[in-house]
Amino acid sequence: MTTFETSVVIARPLEDVFAFTTDISNNTKWQKILVDAGLTRGETMDVGATYRYTVKFMGKHIETEAVVTAFEENRAFSAKTLRGPVAGEFHLAFEPVYAGTALTTRCKAELGYFKYTKPIALRLAKEQYRKDLDVLKHILEAPPDDCETLACRQ
Repeated sequence: MTTFETSVVIARPLEDVFAFTTDISNNTKWQKILVDAGLTRGETMDVGATYRYTVKFMGKHIETEAVVTAFEENRAFSAKTLRGPVAGEFHLAFEPVYAGTALTTRCKAELGYFKYTKPIALRLAKEQYRKDLDVLKHILEAPPDDCETLACRQ
């Protein structure tokens, strides 16, 4: 299994960053390879909730179902795949820092689906995670156009 980690500091309160990133309806806004995502069991992304998502990666549409394995308000979110061609685990860690919120993503994936292109797939996945965090930072740090709350951006 391959593991990689990426971090970013976002100049927003911890509660805003956590709420935005753990709301599945926002995922397609900041995860650019994500085609669609939705809950399949549960009403929120709490432990035990399942969700399905489709990504377009290396020219392929990949459909996956995952289960939320950890949900600690304003601290951590984790999920692991249940079905799909790429087995893996995904973890988000949130930490308050002087400048706002430090967000670290950790991904562990079995890239057997890409066995002939594994080095390329790994490099592209790492780059995509970095870009996704940059997009998230841009969205959350953007000036609120005539509104005072994060809800206006959703």
